[in-house]
Amino acid sequence: MNCAMEALDRLLEPAVRRNPFPYYRQLTARPPMLSADPAVVLVSDHASCERALLDDALSTDQAHCDRLAERSGAAFLDWPDAPASVRAVPFAFADHRAAPPERRAIVRGLAGGAAEGLRPEVARIVSGALDALGSTARQVDLVRELTRPIARELARAMLGLPLAAAPRVEDGAEAVMALLDRVADATVLLRTEPGPLPAALRERVTAFHLLVDGALDHLPGTALTHALRALREVSPDRATLVATAVLVAEAAYESVGHFLANCLHAVLVGQHVLRGLRRDREFAGPVVEEALRWCPSAHVVVRYAAGPTAIGRGGRRTPVAPGTVVLLNLAAANRDPRVFAEPDTFDPWRPDAARHLGLGHGPHYCVGAALARQAAGELLAQFAERVRDPLLAGADPAGLLRRDNLLVHGLLALPAVIGGVRPARAPAGAVR
Repeated sequence: MNCAMEALDRLLEPAVRRNPFPYYRQLTARPPMLSADPAVVLVSDHASCERALLDDALSTDQAHCDRLAERSGAAFLDWPDAPASVRAVPFAFADHRAAPPERRAIVRGLAGGAAEGLRPEVARIVSGALDALGSTARQVDLVRELTRPIARELARAMLGLPLAAAPRVEDGAEAVMALLDRVADATVLLRTEPGPLPAALRERVTAFHLLVDGALDHLPGTALTHALRALREVSPDRATLVATAVLVAEAAYESVGHFLANCLHAVLVGQHVLRGLRRDREFAGPVVEEALRWCPSAHVVVRYAAGPTAIGRGGRRTPVAPGTVVLLNLAAANRDPRVFAEPDTFDPWRPDAARHLGLGHGPHYCVGAALARQAAGELLAQFAERVRDPLLAGADPAGLLRRDNLLVHGLLALPAVIGGVRPARAPAGAVR
């Protein structure tokens, strides 16, 4: 019985993607699920996912799975003039056990940026996006009108580009995400053989790589460019530098953007949380941690077995052969009832929230964790303080349109009714 692949097919059904958590609950009760051809393991319980994230035998490098590497490479056969940076492997997809210099540089850069003024920069971006909603009561789409503009501005500012470049950053980040969906998403490559890349997509990806390449030589000395300036000092060659910078900008736009929308959705469903934020803006910190558990943007992460290992908890360890694709369902693990009491309840006061895997764990822990936390905390604090009487528009929050993808899960729209936006306090505060 092809259990893992059958479960994967079920996970990708549109009805399940709209609200996958009931099915996730079934999966967390099961040991790792296997399939033989292709060799796939699906892991959903917290203990097994946590252990697998620390396993040195599990790599992020697709090259360890010949079948998927061949399918991924086939997409480039009709793109012989692709920029070298498009073919280069960013550090996040490379085979490494210890943290590479690029990872350390970005993490240090974001931490250093926070010390130099990351919070005020993020606060200004959030404040400007809230200002744009206007002071009058109306229905808004909080994705299109708030979280996406914030994510776009974060990505643009990280690249040090002028305001006029914002549309090119947005289009480029979306194009890179579309490319990754086709050539790097194991859940797609396991089920289909990709055909030639559309010419329009190749052109958009190329344009974004060239835009980032040019920006890297002229990064201004701001807090949000600190990470890429640090990366520039350690990256071994130009193609790797550009490829990694493209991935960082894309993640700021896509992953952080989806998480911001997920956070707003969570607090609008739980209005008592909004009231808590209004009483104490520092409460944004615990709310963000619970959102990372309850509704992270990364649902599944992929690993490839570089050598023989075993996956599972306790005495139920499942042997894994080299070349196996390992799908770690972190969103399911975050609602494992063996770890989290009443896991389907959004509860920022829970004592066990810190055990979430919403940003990964171990050597591949999300390098953008500091930025994601800062942006989400600042948005929640300012939203609660400034937006009058926000309510979800529509009676069925579970029916909201979401991105049809297993790895990156997020809202495509978040309709709400607001009573307008109050003027910002000057200067805008920041969440620590």
